[in-house]
Amino acid sequence: MSIRRDWFKNKVDILAQAAGAVLGLKGKGEVLQAAVKLEEAFRSAFGMDPKLALALPLEDFLKMACRDVAPSPELLASLAGFFDDWAEVLEAAGRKDEAALARERASSCRALK
Repeated sequence: MSIRRDWFKNKVDILAQAAGAVLGLKGKGEVLQAAVKLEEAFRSAFGMDPKLALALPLEDFLKMACRDVAPSPELLASLAGFFDDWAEVLEAAGRKDEAALARERASSCRALK
C-alpha cells in the first residue's frame, strides 16, 4: 500500500471507530458525550477543530485536512458519515445551526465521490 493510501486509511479508521462508539452513546441517550467523542476523533484524524471544517469552504477544508492531496473516495464517504452523525448529535443537543451546516457538509462530501 502506498503512503498516501495508508494515511487515508488511518483517517477512515479513526472516523469509523468513533462512529461505532457514538452509536452506543446515542443509544444510551448520552448525546453530549457522543458529540464530544466525534469532535475528539475529528481532531485526532485531522488535527483541527471540526467547527473549522464547517466554517471553511469545502475545497479549503479538504485541502487543509488532506494536506494538499486529493481525498480518496473512501475518505470522502467517511467524512460524509462523520458529518451525518455529527449533525444528529448536534441537533439532539439543540445546536440546530451547526447541525444544518454539518448536513450540508455531508451532502457536499457525497457529491465529490
